[in-house]
Amino acid sequence: MKLLKRVKQWDSIYKNIALRITFIYAVISIIWILLSDKILYRIVNDLTVYRLLQNYKGIFFVIITAVFLYFLITKQFKFVVDSSKKMEVSFEELRKTHKELATIKEKLDVLAYTDLVTGLPNKTFIEQEVNMNIKLGQCNNFALVYIDVDNFKNINDTLGHSAGDQLLRNIAKRLREQITYPHLVGRLGGDEFVLVIYDDGNNGGVLNHIKEIIEKLKIPWVYNGKEYFISISAGIALYPQHGTTFEILYKNADSSMYMAKEQGRNKIFIYSNAMQEKRVATMELANQLHNAINKGELTLHYQPIIDLKTEKITGLEALIRWQHPEKDLISPMEFIPIAENTGLIHQINLWVLKTACLQKKIWDKVCNCSLKISVNFSCKSFEYPDLAEQIKNIIEETGINPTDVQLEITETTFLDNLQLGIEILKKLQKMGITIALDDFGTGYSSLTYLINLPIDAVKLDRDFINKIGHRKENEIIVKAIIELAKALNIQVVAEGIENREQLSFLKNIGCHQGQGYHFSKPYPPYVIEEQIKILSS
Repeated sequence: MKLLKRVKQWDSIYKNIALRITFIYAVISIIWILLSDKILYRIVNDLTVYRLLQNYKGIFFVIITAVFLYFLITKQFKFVVDSSKKMEVSFEELRKTHKELATIKEKLDVLAYTDLVTGLPNKTFIEQEVNMNIKLGQCNNFALVYIDVDNFKNINDTLGHSAGDQLLRNIAKRLREQITYPHLVGRLGGDEFVLVIYDDGNNGGVLNHIKEIIEKLKIPWVYNGKEYFISISAGIALYPQHGTTFEILYKNADSSMYMAKEQGRNKIFIYSNAMQEKRVATMELANQLHNAINKGELTLHYQPIIDLKTEKITGLEALIRWQHPEKDLISPMEFIPIAENTGLIHQINLWVLKTACLQKKIWDKVCNCSLKISVNFSCKSFEYPDLAEQIKNIIEETGINPTDVQLEITETTFLDNLQLGIEILKKLQKMGITIALDDFGTGYSSLTYLINLPIDAVKLDRDFINKIGHRKENEIIVKAIIELAKALNIQVVAEGIENREQLSFLKNIGCHQGQGYHFSKPYPPYVIEEQIKILSS
């Protein structure tokens, strides 16, 4: 644009130069003719001399103007030559700029459709290719596969983001080696990839191909001389059964992948209508859960905890229930995972603690006893560094003794941040709160947690108790756990005691406390009040 403007300026300059030279010549000529004739006429009286001088005057004028025009034209010609050179330089710059712009455009086109980390096509490219093939009728059956690397965040957090990027490039390389035209592979972002696997109509062949691809992704990844094992969650949507556009297939494959994660990761799920219905129902339940607290739909039931030696009540475990207005009583097994996934669980945890503490104050007066109240806390709450302060505020607000409060945690609570969890537990213990490890024996590191975590009690999982009287090996394990806990000065609470035989066995081996249907089911406050009076006597 600038060059075009400059060319127009030069064209105007050339015209001005010609006009200027002509004008100057005309003015000087007229002035010379008029003045020279008048001067000669006045100073020369002789006619012969006058005519002779007229000739000399004409010759002189021609010589002078010729010299003048020579210098003027030379100067202007030099200007024109210099301007032409500048124009040539500008044209060369324009040519280079045009070439650079073409290169930049080419690079931008590549960037618009390419993932920078892995070099794979991005979602935009895959979407355009799939929709174009569908529109042109160039595909019969194919599978869209949504792949996610399990626990990729742990790689970034422990080894660094450069290591995470290297893992992504490694996965991209493995995918490229296995997936060739006409199949497609791309990166969606983060730790997520997409595959489009075409077939001649045999979906069984497609699925086997996908399984082979994913199995090769699980080959240990070597970084700095060490092997790291990878697991993959994948969701599959089939064309045309599960969608006739990329957008629909992508959404359904994404839903299937998240279902695979919810079912424990390292799985492949194929989309189904039933799966979608379940996800929709879960989403609706999640929306309703937001208002459940404010609407008073959440309630607490309480189950007595018994001293096995005296068979008298020592405390109560608060168990949350959701009294849904349409679906009646919803099990915590159904809505607690939803609360954890939606971020509501911490609010619910604090509500349970406060409600249980207020209820305990009522029972202390009515039943004339001081019972320990036990509350389950989700691992998500331990992601809050100020959790101990929040619990302290609730205890002070409700006016109960911290030593009458017990928090129950599970073995998976501190998988993500053990050090922060230990710091919070120590603060709680310093306040006088008791810490119990729930579902003990069901995790992978039970004994390690006994040593590393600041806990006061362990709750034996009901699976151990159910097998008492049926499997000798199980009884040996229960006895060993109790002896170990005693040696570490840790109380043992047996969950799920349902008959006299189980109770007798646990009493004989020195189990401290227990709870279960043999003593009492969980009941709402107005019912459990009578149970407290009976079990206290």
